Amino acid sequence: MGLFSRDQRSVWKKAVAQEVQKRHGLDLYAVGKATIGRSTLEDILNFQYEYAPESPQLGATNVEKVLYESFQVDLHAMAMEARIFGAK
Repeated sequence: MGLFSRDQRSVWKKAVAQEVQKRHGLDLYAVGKATIGRSTLEDILNFQYEYAPESPQLGATNVEKVLYESFQVDLHAMAMEARIFGAK
Protein backbone atom coordinates (compact mmCIF):
# COMPACT_ATOMS: atom_id res chain seq x y z
CA MET A 1 0.00 0.00 0.00
CA GLY A 2 1.46 3.34 -1.02
CA LEU A 3 1.78 6.35 1.25
CA PHE A 4 -1.01 8.23 -0.53
CA SER A 5 -3.31 5.24 -0.32
CA ARG A 6 -2.57 4.78 3.40
CA ASP A 7 -3.24 8.47 4.05
CA GLN A 8 -6.45 8.33 2.03
CA ARG A 9 -7.62 5.28 4.02
CA SER A 10 -6.80 7.06 7.29
CA VAL A 11 -8.81 10.13 6.25
CA TRP A 12 -11.72 7.86 5.28
CA LYS A 13 -11.65 6.07 8.66
CA LYS A 14 -11.71 9.41 10.47
CA ALA A 15 -14.66 10.50 8.34
CA VAL A 16 -16.51 7.27 9.22
CA ALA A 17 -15.84 7.89 12.92
CA GLN A 18 -17.10 11.48 12.54
CA GLU A 19 -20.26 10.21 10.84
CA VAL A 20 -20.90 7.80 13.74
CA GLN A 21 -20.27 10.67 16.17
CA LYS A 22 -22.75 12.83 14.27
CA ARG A 23 -25.41 10.11 14.13
CA HIS A 24 -25.12 8.71 17.64
CA GLY A 25 -22.92 11.01 19.69
CA LEU A 26 -20.52 8.12 20.31
CA ASP A 27 -16.79 7.79 19.78
CA LEU A 28 -16.47 4.83 17.41
CA TYR A 29 -12.95 4.01 18.56
CA ALA A 30 -13.92 4.08 22.25
CA VAL A 31 -16.88 1.80 21.57
CA GLY A 32 -14.72 -0.53 19.52
CA LYS A 33 -12.01 -0.67 22.15
CA ALA A 34 -14.55 -1.41 24.90
CA THR A 35 -16.56 -4.02 23.01
CA ILE A 36 -14.66 -5.83 20.25
CA GLY A 37 -11.09 -4.55 20.54
CA ARG A 38 -9.26 -1.89 18.58
CA SER A 39 -7.64 -4.30 16.12
CA THR A 40 -10.97 -5.93 15.23
CA LEU A 41 -12.50 -2.51 14.62
CA GLU A 42 -9.53 -1.61 12.42
CA ASP A 43 -10.05 -4.82 10.45
CA ILE A 44 -13.73 -3.96 9.94
CA LEU A 45 -12.90 -0.43 8.82
CA ASN A 46 -10.22 -1.67 6.42
CA PHE A 47 -12.62 -4.21 4.95
CA GLN A 48 -15.40 -1.64 4.56
CA TYR A 49 -13.01 0.82 2.91
CA GLU A 50 -12.61 -1.70 0.10
CA TYR A 51 -16.41 -1.66 -0.45
CA ALA A 52 -17.07 2.08 -0.26
CA PRO A 53 -13.90 4.18 -0.50
CA GLU A 54 -15.88 7.05 -2.03
CA SER A 55 -18.48 7.26 0.74
CA PRO A 56 -17.72 7.50 4.47
CA GLN A 57 -21.48 7.74 5.07
CA LEU A 58 -22.05 4.35 3.47
CA GLY A 59 -19.00 3.07 5.33
CA ALA A 60 -20.50 4.21 8.64
CA THR A 61 -23.78 2.46 7.82
CA ASN A 62 -21.93 -0.73 6.91
CA VAL A 63 -19.79 -0.60 10.07
CA GLU A 64 -22.93 -0.14 12.19
CA LYS A 65 -24.49 -3.20 10.51
CA VAL A 66 -21.38 -5.34 11.02
CA LEU A 67 -21.11 -4.32 14.67
CA TYR A 68 -24.74 -5.23 15.27
CA GLU A 69 -25.03 -8.38 13.17
CA SER A 70 -21.67 -9.92 14.09
CA PHE A 71 -21.06 -8.65 17.62
CA GLN A 72 -24.50 -7.53 18.88
CA VAL A 73 -23.15 -4.00 19.42
CA ASP A 74 -26.15 -1.70 18.95
CA LEU A 75 -24.87 1.86 18.60
CA HIS A 76 -28.38 3.33 18.66
CA ALA A 77 -29.20 1.57 21.95
CA MET A 78 -25.83 2.56 23.42
CA ALA A 79 -26.46 6.19 22.53
CA MET A 80 -29.92 6.12 24.11
CA GLU A 81 -28.52 4.53 27.26
CA ALA A 82 -25.75 7.11 27.43
CA ARG A 83 -28.32 9.90 27.18
CA ILE A 84 -30.54 8.38 29.85
CA PHE A 85 -27.87 7.46 32.36
CA GLY A 86 -25.44 10.22 31.45
CA ALA A 87 -27.88 13.05 32.21
CA LYS A 88 -27.80 14.02 35.87
